[in-house]
Amino acid sequence: LGPPGTAKSALASTVGRRVLQGVEYFEVLLNSYTSDQSVLGPVNIKSLRDEGVLRRNIKGYLPTAHIAMLDEIGRLPPGAGAPLLSILNERKVHEVHGDQSWIDAPLWTAICASNSALTPEEIQALYDRLLLRVVVQPIQDPDTLEGLLMSGGEGGPLTQIDIADFEAAQAAVQEVELTSEMAGVVVAFKEELAKHGITASDRRWVKSIAVLKANAWLEGRTEVSSEDMPCLAHVMWSTEDQRALVRTASRSAVHPLMRELVELEDSLNKALLEHGKSSKANDANTSSAARGTKFGETISKIGASLSAAEQLLNKFVAAGHNPTSVNNLIDTIK
Repeated sequence: LGPPGTAKSALASTVGRRVLQGVEYFEVLLNSYTSDQSVLGPVNIKSLRDEGVLRRNIKGYLPTAHIAMLDEIGRLPPGAGAPLLSILNERKVHEVHGDQSWIDAPLWTAICASNSALTPEEIQALYDRLLLRVVVQPIQDPDTLEGLLMSGGEGGPLTQIDIADFEAAQAAVQEVELTSEMAGVVVAFKEELAKHGITASDRRWVKSIAVLKANAWLEGRTEVSSEDMPCLAHVMWSTEDQRALVRTASRSAVHPLMRELVELEDSLNKALLEHGKSSKANDANTSSAARGTKFGETISKIGASLSAAEQLLNKFVAAGHNPTSVNNLIDTIK
């Protein structure tokens, strides 16, 4: 989710083209005039005429793709809704082929994008199947923007991953263990969200375990741990006003000190946001002394945040927790 021009489509197509050997990549820009045939493939007229069986020519379309990019998913054509749900959830295309009423879809993942927030009421069944939900904003960091300008918007060489390696990684993720202790942590996280009126389907909770396992595997572990819980910040929110709550709860699930870190980050971001608004509000009638006072207040708040972060770092170390996230915050403040 994000405004136009934030490279959502470029990111998806880059991911789709990293796995080069034998991978089918499908991409479509949806609009109010898009037909279901643009997504699922055109009707096979010969099959319909000669056999009286409705089939599609699916080669090169979503039913044969390993990785798919569906841009402006909120504009999905009505006729494609039910078949798409079947492909996303069951990995099946419901068509008559011989004595079967379905064929297997090879889809690994579908990446969807939208310029505006989707409300669950609009496409609730589909929205529930979009496991990871990420908001993309325009670049804020000046150094990062400078790098983008210098590169002309072109990325570096693409990483190439063999299909066999990718499938081996998927199999390895399935072998990562979820202990009963960690299952209890997930249940406690679910109950914490429920206190704030945030709920999710049983399907999402089941599928969220795959996210935890994948992160554990990427970190070189054979078991899910509480360190993986922040990943669920991208899974369990449905509306914009839920994002901050889910983020705080997911990071607090790691250990209690993480809540202090989240609150400190939020306090710092609020101070910087207020300073930005104040700076924009200043006009020619604002005295330099008043602007200086405002700037001094912001510097004071940043200094207090640095002091609090250094104290929190000592708590992390004393408790034996990984201090990387606190060190990153200290570096950001400095």
